[in-house]
Amino acid sequence: QTQRNILQFTNLDARLYGVTIDAGWLIAENQYGRWKLSDTFRWQKGERKASDEPLYQILPVRNTLQLTHSTGQWQNRLQWEWIGNKFDTDPRRLENATEAYSLLSVITRYSLQNWQIEMGIENLFNKQYQLPLGGVSVAAFKNDAQNGYSQLDGPGRSFNIGIEYQF
Repeated sequence: QTQRNILQFTNLDARLYGVTIDAGWLIAENQYGRWKLSDTFRWQKGERKASDEPLYQILPVRNTLQLTHSTGQWQNRLQWEWIGNKFDTDPRRLENATEAYSLLSVITRYSLQNWQIEMGIENLFNKQYQLPLGGVSVAAFKNDAQNGYSQLDGPGRSFNIGIEYQF
């Protein structure tokens, strides 16, 4: 759709509810280090009381599963994140629906006294996906208005490094 609504801030009566479930399991602790599996599940919903219409910018269901390993000064993490379909959208704001996606990341950290260095690769398989709360591409709309406002894509494969000093 090419026409956007002119909106203003207004207080509305709304219902917000959700659940977060965190769980963790120690898999092993031996000469090879400490192995732990953890999971975080999040679900939330928001709707207007008067009309039961969905609220704007509500994150869809998501689940994060992590396998962590630590030994000595090393900490390693393999993380799988899954975000569900976003189909509860606010029609007044012409909010786009998005498809479900999953990402895999691997991160390692080395600590020495007050220093820590962390390196990681996020979105390991360079999955293309659309951010459910990322907004729309105004530049793409200005380039080709016939397709309407398209949702912004999420970041591709990222190589990250960070150095931290605590004092």
